[in-house]
Amino acid sequence: MANFKRKQVVVKHGFQFRYVLFVFLAVLFAGLLISWDVYYTMGRVMFSQVNHPEIYSMISKVNTQIISKLVLYLLLVIIVSIFVSHKIAGPLYRIEKSSEILGLGDLTHRVKLREGDELKDVAEKLNHMVEQLQTKVGENKNVVAECLEQLQHIEVLAQKCGGEHREILEKITSVKVTLQKINAGLKTSVTDTPQK
Repeated sequence: MANFKRKQVVVKHGFQFRYVLFVFLAVLFAGLLISWDVYYTMGRVMFSQVNHPEIYSMISKVNTQIISKLVLYLLLVIIVSIFVSHKIAGPLYRIEKSSEILGLGDLTHRVKLREGDELKDVAEKLNHMVEQLQTKVGENKNVVAECLEQLQHIEVLAQKCGGEHREILEKITSVKVTLQKINAGLKTSVTDTPQK
């Protein structure tokens, strides 16, 4: 596994903002629903059985304490959800960056995630897919190299036959250039360099 630390906690702003907002609203809704239920139940019982003038001031004090604690808890939820979302957003960011590298033709690149990151199974599947592509493309590059060799041989034979085969030589050159372009676009080993 990769031994690196991300320096930023917020790496995918949009995703992490929506995640934090969703968690915040869910906790706020649950807190308000529970508070309403407790107050409704408590209020019904207290007001129906106790008729004391100090009860209203007690309820006011309890309200103040509950609201201040709710604000504190919501801040704690926001902070925790930012760090939890980082466990998902960080790997998504790495997978996106790796996909860009792979899209440029570097089939030697692998997605590397940290210990404890989410989406490791996705990264493993992506790496497995790239390994299979690397193998297939490597095989195709070998076939192209063999074709280039055979074309070179045919070209030498055509040159020996004289100038009457000029059109054949031009076609051979055209096919060779096309096959070389195919081979040049992908990096399948550490020594390859993809060309644009």
